[in-house]
Amino acid sequence: VMPRSPQADEVDETCDGETPVIMVVAGRTLDRAQMGKYAQALAQSGLCPKARGYYLNNPRPIRHLEGNPHADDVALMVRFPSECAALTFWNSDEYECQRSHFESINRIVWGGHRF
Repeated sequence: VMPRSPQADEVDETCDGETPVIMVVAGRTLDRAQMGKYAQALAQSGLCPKARGYYLNNPRPIRHLEGNPHADDVALMVRFPSECAALTFWNSDEYECQRSHFESINRIVWGGHRF
């Protein structure tokens, strides 16, 4: 997770360039049709491979072991070779356009985790 500076709109760009990270995207899809278009556009853009990232899973679960989740709840994991690579993806001008569209069709929480 990127540290925040005292100003909410300023992001500390220092990062670990050595340790692999997994970006976890979890939440609820609000518009499946628009989400499909977003996913297709993102795949066609090649942004994730450009940042040396790749998807680890299908976002829809095959089985629920506990609780009663909503049918549109999803969790996606993307592996990047470093926090810096993940930030390169996240902060790219190309992804900024994608992300603004994505945020209007989903309630999602993003996070980065080292392993």
